[in-house]
Amino acid sequence: MRTLRKITMMAVIFNLCFTSIIAGRDLPISDGLSRAGDHQVEIPLTEDWEICTIGTVHNYITNSTVLRAIGSNEWTIIIGDDLAEHPSMLWTVPEEYADDNHYLYYATLRLGYHNQLVHLSTDTSPGVDAFESPNSVSDFDTHFYISDQSDLVPPESKINIRIHQNTYAWDDSEADDFIIYDYWIVNLNPEQLDSFYVAFHADCDVSSAGGGSGTEGFWRDDMSGYYRDYENGEFISYMYDGDNPTIPGNDEGGQYDPQESLGYIGTRLLYCPPVTGETIPSVQQGHIWWDWNSDPGSDSGWFALMSDTVWLDSPPSPHDYRYLQKLGPFEIPAEDSINVVFGFGIGEGEQGLRANLEVAQRLFDNGYIPTSVDESAGSLAPGILLYQNYPNPFNAQTVIEYALPYTAIVTVEIFDIIGRRVAILVNEEKPAGYHRIEWNAIGETSGVYFCRIQAGKLSEARRLVLLK
Repeated sequence: MRTLRKITMMAVIFNLCFTSIIAGRDLPISDGLSRAGDHQVEIPLTEDWEICTIGTVHNYITNSTVLRAIGSNEWTIIIGDDLAEHPSMLWTVPEEYADDNHYLYYATLRLGYHNQLVHLSTDTSPGVDAFESPNSVSDFDTHFYISDQSDLVPPESKINIRIHQNTYAWDDSEADDFIIYDYWIVNLNPEQLDSFYVAFHADCDVSSAGGGSGTEGFWRDDMSGYYRDYENGEFISYMYDGDNPTIPGNDEGGQYDPQESLGYIGTRLLYCPPVTGETIPSVQQGHIWWDWNSDPGSDSGWFALMSDTVWLDSPPSPHDYRYLQKLGPFEIPAEDSINVVFGFGIGEGEQGLRANLEVAQRLFDNGYIPTSVDESAGSLAPGILLYQNYPNPFNAQTVIEYALPYTAIVTVEIFDIIGRRVAILVNEEKPAGYHRIEWNAIGETSGVYFCRIQAGKLSEARRLVLLK
């Protein structure tokens, strides 16, 4: 059984022929206001977060969809801390610049479908779970899931999507300059979704110890670029310090030894599913940048940028920019999923960034990430994921979903509060990936039940509440 590093709801332990721990989370709730479509709604900020301090790259990992600096609900996954109160991406070397080398302000993962964005809502997420060795794939893993299945999302904005974010970070000197962001995007509909787009949107500010002071030296001298290699499948969008003559210090060369502003920050696409009409994994479809105050003002504006396949060359001069790394279009089969994986990291110059993110690619290709693990991976194999059933509490019928890292004989059973088995939902071999089943408890009495899944030597359990 996997071990959670932190548990904030009282664990329920029950003895059958086995012992299981069912862990949930009571999340802090504060009220805020945001506009969903034409409706003014209260947003319960069921926010949870973890700080990854493994390796030389540190980051703030949260299930929130709200930009803390302005209180705006972006309805998408926030990566990093836009208030900069937590380390967003901190490069701790060279040591003399450890207090200044912050490279990421914030980023978001945006999902688009039929001229609109997917509006994820934080109140659908039970929180962020963190795992550490020996109960993890890397030295520090995190996982959360979030969906648009919320009353806060107007019916006309619901696409019926759930997304799972997994992150992996290593302390090893060969693999400590990046964090891997692994996304499973699940179609909850009984019909296929077509023309689905994914984009990584980053506002990266590259700091320097000697190139100016305050915010002037932090963000006004940034440049955006990309590296594109179809033959070797290497696609990176990045940012770095340019040389703004109005700001003291030569940001491209630096005044010190070692030079203070050689840091590049960017995302490499490690895995992308086949685009519509193809059968082999695809590649990045475009890269653009824009000035910080020119964000699209609507869903359709974002969708237009995500889907236009434009590769925009570097800006003519340094300023405060954002970039968009574009993927798609994809088809997501009914009640199935697609997988997208990024390596997000830093390096000295373009060559240094490429070298570090090549290590991330090698880790993914060699099966260190759950998306590509099979039985031969041995101790590297991650645990199964048993998601909280929905609805919960439920009246008579509920949906149970789980994910397998590899093909296995799977047993899914339901037990009542005294340990009596009341149902066997699955008892057969299942392939790797996401699976969805339903439990009809029409003949059972109201009360607490437990769903237990066993796959090989791995097991997990969840608490279910039946209310009639």
